Amino acid sequence: LPVLLKNGAPVDNSTLEVAKELFGSENIFDITIKNMERLKRYDVTGVMFKDQFDHAVQNVYEKVTTEMISRIGAIENG
Repeated sequence: LPVLLKNGAPVDNSTLEVAKELFGSENIFDITIKNMERLKRYDVTGVMFKDQFDHAVQNVYEKVTTEMISRIGAIENG
């Protein structure tokens, strides 16, 4: 599951490309978690769903969950 420390950073992009070469792109999630300031705030406030930024974070993790369930299904069903 790719997680970028800084959106669009050349080092992060290069690391992702190397990971795809080493492990195969089929073994790397399609969704990428990008740096979101809201995530840091959750350490202090807890997870909240008050505004558009909270919902944006929730949407990203819903996509991660959907892809993970799909990948598990593909493995289980051959």
